[in-house]
Amino acid sequence: QRFPGLWSTVHPLPPTITIATMNDERDMEEEEEEQLPQQVAELADASVPNQLRGIRACKRCGILKTLDQFINEGCENCPFLDMVDNPERANVCTTAFF
Repeated sequence: QRFPGLWSTVHPLPPTITIATMNDERDMEEEEEEQLPQQVAELADASVPNQLRGIRACKRCGILKTLDQFINEGCENCPFLDMVDNPERANVCTTAFF
């Protein structure tokens, strides 16, 4: 070391951080992931567009799906729009211009 007390390329980690500290932080992150709110957990299972052509956006929240997906599954963010099994409603509540 050329300058005692200062960082150098010899020390890849700061003196106050140890591998144990990094493991503790990783464990805390894993615990946070396990404690997701119910709504967030449900949204994590949201479907993604299954093709690039014909993608539409929900007019309220902007989620992207195909029209068929909106008709079959509705909008995960806006279930009150009642698009499931209602093609006319799905067409009114979504747009191809986004």
